[in-house]
Amino acid sequence: MAKFKHYDYNQMSMVLIHYLEQIQPGTFEFALHYLISEKLDLSAFQKPYKNDAEGRPAYDPAILLKIILFAYTKGITSSREIQWCCETNIIFKALSCDTVPHFTTIAHFVSSRAQAIEALFEQVLLICDQQGLLGHELFAIDGCKMRSNASKEWSGTFKELEQKRHKLKRLIQYHLSEHQEKDTCESEESLERHNRKTKTIQTLNAAANKIDAFLKQNQPRMGKGKRSKEVKSNITDPESAKMTIALNDQRAPTYTDWMKHRVDSPKGKQIYSHRMSVVEPVFGNIGTNKGLSRFSLRGKNKVQGQWQLYCLVHNVEKLAKYGELSG
Repeated sequence: MAKFKHYDYNQMSMVLIHYLEQIQPGTFEFALHYLISEKLDLSAFQKPYKNDAEGRPAYDPAILLKIILFAYTKGITSSREIQWCCETNIIFKALSCDTVPHFTTIAHFVSSRAQAIEALFEQVLLICDQQGLLGHELFAIDGCKMRSNASKEWSGTFKELEQKRHKLKRLIQYHLSEHQEKDTCESEESLERHNRKTKTIQTLNAAANKIDAFLKQNQPRMGKGKRSKEVKSNITDPESAKMTIALNDQRAPTYTDWMKHRVDSPKGKQIYSHRMSVVEPVFGNIGTNKGLSRFSLRGKNKVQGQWQLYCLVHNVEKLAKYGELSG
């Protein structure tokens, strides 16, 4: 019987690593490292730091950008998972120079740098233009539906939310009265029931207070159009919105109908056909290849920053594959 050298995938070993040797030319991580280290101006990311005279040293924004953007190429948006990758993955270790930012540092960086991310996106776009990766023939505006980090349970018009609040208060009263009737003995079973009821009442009370605070601090959201009607608000993320389509044909023509008429015309079909080669590949790459099916942040400003980070990944990929960095 043939003999082979023993191997064990569970075995651990100490390995000397030269970080730059792990970042091979022609890869996404090489393009990312080169652009951030040599080409891009990161002064907008450095302005918020005020620790030049006192305070502990902070993680370099260049390091944070490299590991976050590289994580996004792998469909990783969890800050905890990014921290774990920095502890265990060779490429992450190479990009971060074996530093391990805490997941709270990563999460805060992504959610608080929307304006700086926008400036960085513009810089990368200009580099793409300089390398002839922009056609200058068609400017397309399009959109896709993407789930927000908000629960449908907390959506509704103000009337629906008031009804939900009244229902919760009735449940609280029911559990309180039941709690008082049955908790007369001091048995172990009674103590367990007491704890369960107490937790249930606290949960219901917190939910009712949450709705009450939202109704006091906010105004109903009105839809845009000739007939302005109230649209559903969301308590978890007030800036998110449920995208709907009109199903009733017995109505006056709208701007949407006018646009449909233009798209269905011969000239409109010719122009609209470019969408498949200009816009759809971007959504397909970000949504399918990169795994962005739902935003992990709340609020338009933070969500915009996360979306532009994904668009940054898309453009850096183009530079890595088709630009001068491909060599």
